[in-house]
Amino acid sequence: MPFKRAHYFVILLIVATGFAFWSSYLGKLSSAPAAWHLHGVSAGLWMALLAMQSWSATTRRFALHGAAGKASLALFPIFFAGGWGVVWTMAKATP
Repeated sequence: MPFKRAHYFVILLIVATGFAFWSSYLGKLSSAPAAWHLHGVSAGLWMALLAMQSWSATTRRFALHGAAGKASLALFPIFFAGGWGVVWTMAKATP
């Protein structure tokens, strides 16, 4: 496997994402629109599935690797809808 430790970098990306979105979203969860929550949760789950897929392939747990891949395909439309909702709410708020 060419990237045996890729899951560590994905976990680092998740942590960096927490820092990047703290002031604009994570620090203001109660006042964020529902579309932002949909996008944030689905993006977080997608990144977690990406880390799981890398880890499961490295540890030769191929059934889990395939299940995580299929779950990420099922999660993508939700992520996309949430992203569209974020764009929509930001566009509505722009004069």
